[in-house]
Amino acid sequence: MENKYKNYDTTLFVVLLLFISGFVDAYSRAVFSETTSYHTGTLTKLGMNLADSNFFAALDGTITILIFICGVITCECTKRSKLDFMKVNVSICILCTILTIAFSNINSKIAVYLLNFFSGVFMNTFGSWNGTNTSVTVMTANLKKYGSSLYRKFIAKDSKERVLPFTCIIASYPFGAFWGRKLINLLVPHSNFAILFVSVLLLVVIIILNLKQIKNFR
Repeated sequence: MENKYKNYDTTLFVVLLLFISGFVDAYSRAVFSETTSYHTGTLTKLGMNLADSNFFAALDGTITILIFICGVITCECTKRSKLDFMKVNVSICILCTILTIAFSNINSKIAVYLLNFFSGVFMNTFGSWNGTNTSVTVMTANLKKYGSSLYRKFIAKDSKERVLPFTCIIASYPFGAFWGRKLINLLVPHSNFAILFVSVLLLVVIIILNLKQIKNFR
């Protein structure tokens, strides 16, 4: 299917998405002592728990991975439907953040699973932003590309290389984590409501998508 959003490669939009990624990771680590975006560590712990015969922990890790994969599959299904997949997936992410708040004080494990589902949908929707050199989820890859960009700009003397936008993009992830941590500290003992901030940002994403669609497809 044709991607209506192929021209939405502005630095500001990527910065916003990376801010959300950093915020959600900081929130999940601070509140649940887990990250929900980087599952290399989850798979490592899964193997270690199996080696230590800690089967309940290994089962939990397996469920976490499967829920993340379910989020990815959900995203793929919406992409192949007649729906506006991006707006549908952003709406799913908003619903997940609201349900996370509902379950945080009831069952923290369900809340973590919901955030993992959120991450699966979010990462597959915006994982590699259309037409750009930027990932909105894998900062290691971004840092590699940033290093190459610095080389081309300052050592190879490529006058066309644009370093400043990439610098803003790299800085936006820790900036999101910074405010995730700050909001949680400010809202203690109501830290669960900090995740509402993510819903607000995702609503901004929907508004931006609507405005750009009106502008480009009127």
